[in-house]
Formats: sequence, C-alpha cells, structure tokens
Amino acid sequence: PLGVERRCVHAARQMTFHVSAPPSLSRTPLTGADCAFFAVEYEPATGEVLMLDQRRLPGEVFYHRLTTPDQVADGIRDMVVRGAPAICISAGYALAMVARAEQGDAANFLMAIGGASRILGATRPTAINLAWAIARISRRAADVARLDPKTRAAEIEREADLIHSEDVASCETMGQAGADDVPEGATILTHCNAGALEIGRASCRERV
Repeated sequence: PLGVERRCVHAARQMTFHVSAPPSLSRTPLTGADCAFFAVEYEPATGEVLMLDQRRLPGEVFYHRLTTPDQVADGIRDMVVRGAPAICISAGYALAMVARAEQGDAANFLMAIGGASRILGATRPTAINLAWAIARISRRAADVARLDPKTRAAEIEREADLIHSEDVASCETMGQAGADDVPEGATILTHCNAGALEIGRASCRERV
C-alpha cells in the first residue's frame, strides 16, 4: 500500500549509517584484494571465521569474529550470512575449525567431522550448496584422516579455501557472461540474496 511505502521511504531517510573497515587478515582475502568489505573470510593465523552481519545492513557494517564451529552454525541458522555461496563457504571453514581442534586418532577425527557436519546441515536444510560443501569436506576428511593432526587440519583448511576461491571465480564468470545482456543503466530486481554479498565480493568491481 502507498502509505506503507511512504513510511518505508521515510524510515530509510532517517536511518543512521555506521560503516567500518573490515577486520585485517594475515593474508590477502580470498574474496579479493580490491574489496572494501567481504561477507565471510577465514583467518588462518587464529582459526577464526570473520562474518559480516547482513541483518544489520545497510545501516551498519558489523563483523562477527567467530571462534567455534557452533558459532558459525548459529551464524548460518540465524541468517547472519546469506546467499548460497557464502553459506557453503562458511560451512567449509566451520569444518576446518573442527579439524584444527581435533587432536585424536582417525576415528575420533572422523567422528568430530561427522557430528559437526550433521549440525551444520540442519541449520539450513534446503540449502543445496551447504550440503554440497559439507559432503566435499567430508570426503576429503576421509582421505586424510590417518595423517597426523597438524597435516590433516592443513588439508581440510586447504579444501575449504578451494571451495571459497572456486566459488568466487565461478560467480565472477557468471557475472561477466550476464553483463553482456544487461543494458547500461538497467535496474535489476533480484530475489533471495543475490549479487555481490552472495559470494562476499561486496563493493568490488561488479559485473551485473
């Protein structure tokens, strides 16, 4: 209704914006060095997941520094992170946290990965990318389970990084392809969480 529309416009005009720079990392963000902020990144120096709280946008840019897999699961469940690619990237890093923390033998390692996978999978049951990422990390975990704890943790972190970098590259490619069909100055209506925040390439060079 027009009255509701006018109230929404008025509320937007009254909104106070709080924008801060993203947390610094010990490495170049896999999201891209040219990005002003990102949806999710992993800090290998500390094993933390840095997650942009998308519930607070556009009025505030706020990052959560997550230190446990359960916190990442809560972030997915509570829609702190949104968009299929960003969700699966977050899950991959949550399992990297599990691998980093588990110092037991192969059986205990696989049990820890399996338990965390079930918790993560239940956070957003309809998210296809989430299930795909969990299955991919689980397969890699089975391959490296008998390695020493430090080596297998590094292998799981590497697999999570591959999920992240591959998703960024594929979404960038799709954006390049779609840009050819979008006229200059066009307005695009998206449903669900699409675009830059979906893969974390916020405020980067956009294609569409």
